[in-house]
Amino acid sequence: MISATSLPPRPTPWTRLGRPLTRAALAAVAGVGLIEDAASLERIRAMFAARGRMMPDRNRVQAHHPAGAEPIFNPAGTAPG
Repeated sequence: MISATSLPPRPTPWTRLGRPLTRAALAAVAGVGLIEDAASLERIRAMFAARGRMMPDRNRVQAHHPAGAEPIFNPAGTAPG
């Protein structure tokens, strides 16, 4: 018997490769583009540097947010809220 909880999540228009694209969905709903926040990018780079690592390019997207939105500092991880 297959239950709904044993099935993989269904893709939605706002997921790609199983990852939610919340920032893209919010930007689309608001009718704005995504912009890169320099302060967020610097914090992300600093967190990697503090661990003796270079920031991978794939982490740069974590500094993007919908135009007009204000990023929320996340002291526990790399991605701002």
